[in-house]
This record gives sequence, structure tokens and C-alpha cells, in this order.
Amino acid sequence: MVNYMDTMFEKESVRHYISLLQENINRMASNCTNCKTWLITIVSALCALQLANDAIRGYLWIALIPTVLFLALDAYYLGQEKRFRDIEASFVEKVKLGEDVLPELYTFRLSGEHFFGYFWKGLQSPSTWVMYATVAAIIILIINVL
Repeated sequence: MVNYMDTMFEKESVRHYISLLQENINRMASNCTNCKTWLITIVSALCALQLANDAIRGYLWIALIPTVLFLALDAYYLGQEKRFRDIEASFVEKVKLGEDVLPELYTFRLSGEHFFGYFWKGLQSPSTWVMYATVAAIIILIINVL
């Protein structure tokens, strides 16, 4: 006798939905990596310009602007990644319990926490605040040394 969970996991729509969730999770993780990569590139270029050109020496504080903007963007992407992970975990748990999940297919909604809850979780993540706090501290250190 085949149980309900095996039948649900064999349905193409359920597998496709889980695959879509995984693709979104991977894309959000890639976006977080891209934010950090672009931040390092931009801040490094601004520091190099500061050191190479005496006329613009007092303007390194401008590097704090992309630091804050990329922090917000990274926290957003990380929050969305956490949101999709929660949706996936909730969906798989319902499938395991044998609940009817067909009405939830392709909705990408999770009851409970809202946008700012996930954004706040993204800000609290060590992968976010440690990176951006370090970059900001280095910028401030360079400003004070120059």
C-alpha cells in the first residue's frame, strides 16, 4: 500500500514547486554574494582614488554610502532567502503530515511574519553585519589616518 506522502512527492506539480523554491533560495544567496562582491569592488576603487589623487582626499566618507546601501540590499536578499526557506519547510512538513497542499502550490506566501520581520532577520545575520561593520570600520580607520 502506498502512503499519501509518497503519492504527493511523486506528483510533478509538488516536485516542480519545491524546485522553484530551491531556485529562488539559490538566486537570493547568489544576490547576497554579489552585493558583497560589488561593495568590495566599489570601496576598493574609492580608496584607490583617494590615495592617488590629492584633490579629492577628504571625500572617502562617500564610501560609507554604498556600504549602507549594499547592507540594506543584502539584508533584503537574505531575508527573502530565509522567507523562501520557511515556505519550503512549511510545505514539506505539510506533505509529510499528509495534509492537502494543492491549494498552496505556486502561492509563495507564508502566514505570520511580514517583510520587515525577514528584513530584520537579514540584518541580524552574522554574514551581513560582520561584513559591513568591518568594511565601515576600515573606511573610518582610513579616513582618520589620512
